[in-house]
Amino acid sequence: MKMDLFVKRFALLLGLLFAISGLSACKRGEKPTGGTTEASEKVTTGGESKPISYRDLLPVAQYDEADVNILVMTGRSWQYGLDDAATDACSKEIISRNSRIEERYHVYLNYIPTDKGWGGFHEQCRNDLYSERAAFDITSPDYYYQCETSGYFADLATFDVIRLGNPYWVDGWNRSSTVNGKIFTALSYLTLDAISSAQVLFMNNYFAEDLLIDVAALKQSVYNGSWTLDDMLTYMRLASVDNGDGEWTFEDRYGLSYNLWGGRAMLWSAGLVLSEISEDGTISQTYTASRNVDIFQKLYQFFNSNPYSYYGGGAGSVESPKGAEALFFANRALFDSNKLGNATLISKNLDSFSLLPMPKYDETQTDYVISSGGCSVFGIMKTAKNPDMSATILEALSILSYEDVRPVYYEDSLKLHYSTDSDTAKMLDFIMARFQIDFAFINSTNFGDPAAKPFDLILDYNRNYVSEMKKLVDSFEGNLKAFRDAYSDAESSED
Repeated sequence: MKMDLFVKRFALLLGLLFAISGLSACKRGEKPTGGTTEASEKVTTGGESKPISYRDLLPVAQYDEADVNILVMTGRSWQYGLDDAATDACSKEIISRNSRIEERYHVYLNYIPTDKGWGGFHEQCRNDLYSERAAFDITSPDYYYQCETSGYFADLATFDVIRLGNPYWVDGWNRSSTVNGKIFTALSYLTLDAISSAQVLFMNNYFAEDLLIDVAALKQSVYNGSWTLDDMLTYMRLASVDNGDGEWTFEDRYGLSYNLWGGRAMLWSAGLVLSEISEDGTISQTYTASRNVDIFQKLYQFFNSNPYSYYGGGAGSVESPKGAEALFFANRALFDSNKLGNATLISKNLDSFSLLPMPKYDETQTDYVISSGGCSVFGIMKTAKNPDMSATILEALSILSYEDVRPVYYEDSLKLHYSTDSDTAKMLDFIMARFQIDFAFINSTNFGDPAAKPFDLILDYNRNYVSEMKKLVDSFEGNLKAFRDAYSDAESSED
């Protein structure tokens, strides 16, 4: 940001010239001329394909060297360029993104990490809310911190500069965060959680080839919409072999290795829907809907009625010598259900693996569902010193993260050859386009944790799904008032 005044003004003029055409044609929530799932996208107009970039939508503004203070969690510091010693390509791209925002908007970005957890975050937000001016311009709580009903944040839908309908905002999450047209926190690609938390299947290609599985045909079945639980179970049965001691332990071969989040994700991918939001903003639970009962019972049998899967423990078991990942790395599991962010670790241990969505319940299911292990989200304090500046910087950071940081993260950090391997790129885009999160997951801690309950029952060998889920209905209905109040009576921020 160390440019003299003439150079700064010249850079700003260039930015204005490049941005005017995109901004004049686009209203909030619209794409420039169309959209796909890639960073620099190809749009067909008049029979010709031409690349466009969401950089054309970068807002036009400058803020006279203002400080933009952004509260982030310490565990996510690496996503914002706070590790001065980092030399990897993704970290360099993040630092470059920050510099470009500073230069374009004449601001100083100050990311301030906090390790005080839930309580400390709420304390800071309360202090900001009751002061005349918030200390932070943008805040990034974890999704389960229950901030949406606390009255801290402005409604992001009221800022014209924020275009929530564009793909640098994660629609599959944000639709379930929108009630009565209001959304107080939203997910964008400014956080790499949007990618790393996605729950997917990894397949050991060498193991598959040894079993004479046609890997290309399996992938084609995904694209054809015919990849189902029954298909997966068939492959798992083929892969599973007892070592001869008569006991199924870590030393045996399995069709699937999985951990806590992987097990939960299998339920979501099969179409589990625990809540609904109607067009008029009415929120309702669907815990014991017949479809959910069928999904639970099928997944109960999938995991518990055969020896084809190996449970490696909780989400923190990645380094366990007898965890799900250890089994997969030892070439004794055909599939591993895991978060996409662990592709980095998998690539260090396996020469050849494939990426797949978790399967459908059956072929009647409309589409695949990609779930999440949880994300940090973004909000703007009602008392921010300049809410429009906060919105502008948040939008701009989200755009450049999507366009520039995301491809480098795929390629360099996750070791998924996005730019050089068309097959990997196609599957990765296919998967991320199906990211879909239930309101009951995002707000699970508000309602007695219904999102965790179904798989907990499977782990406990408890088939009493209906009676156990009914116990959570009162908690849902009792705590719903806070949502009704927050989303019906919240003050609108001024544009």
